[in-house]
Amino acid sequence: MSFDGIFTKAVVDEIYPLLLNGKINKINQPDKNEINLQIYNKENYKLLLSCANNLSRIHLSEKSKKNPITAYNFCMLLRKHLVGGTIKNIYQHKMDRVVCFEIENLNELKELSKKLLIIEIMGKHSNIILVDKESNKIIDAIKHIDSRQSSIREVFPNKDYFFVKDEKENILDENYKLPSEILKNSEPISMKKFFYSNYLGFSPIISYELLNNSNVDSDINSANLSVENIQRIDENFVKLVENIKAKNYYPIFIKDEMNNNKDFYCFDLNLYEKKKVSIVYQN
Repeated sequence: MSFDGIFTKAVVDEIYPLLLNGKINKINQPDKNEINLQIYNKENYKLLLSCANNLSRIHLSEKSKKNPITAYNFCMLLRKHLVGGTIKNIYQHKMDRVVCFEIENLNELKELSKKLLIIEIMGKHSNIILVDKESNKIIDAIKHIDSRQSSIREVFPNKDYFFVKDEKENILDENYKLPSEILKNSEPISMKKFFYSNYLGFSPIISYELLNNSNVDSDINSANLSVENIQRIDENFVKLVENIKAKNYYPIFIKDEMNNNKDFYCFDLNLYEKKKVSIVYQN
């Protein structure tokens, strides 16, 4: 599944104008890993947040799921703090797979309260966390993480919330480094690992696509790249960054020869056309 940082940005860019200033009317938790928010903003929207290990994601949905007779504790907590609240901001942390919702609501004393609902889309480390914005303290999380599970960060009520640090290049920064600049000062590396090892939000699928468009073998070592190879990589990299910043998305489903879903992405992928699998474009 290609829910990388680039795809996360595409989702945030899609839902931002639809949900900003929307009112949260209902919250459900159909299973232990999924939260559904019913949001009204001129029309009704259903936002799905999932931290399932193998299928963590965030997107709008029209599907209805059966909810348990007795609500999960985390669902009850979210209802207490967020139902009736207004979404004041939606943003992605850098180019990481982390999406934050700033929500304002009145507390039990009719005072303005500001919360952050954060989904971290990180495979088995995925989580959904409610944070008090002013104190930056975790109110609760759908998954509690102790020091035995993570040496980097514990996730418990009353713990300070912080983003996991990542020193990779962020292409949204004004002075991000081009591949040629990084290659010049780095140890030799297999090019199929280069992009996701050095750039925040990149995954194998977009790495292969960049190399394919640059006519560079994905198995080549960076030490064996020619000047022309590096120039083409830089050119295609800049094109991709420009399309991301301009929100020129072209979402696709990719199906195999048996018409089964194979993959998806937010940009057209020439890589798959050469493998002769059909691409079904979504409006």
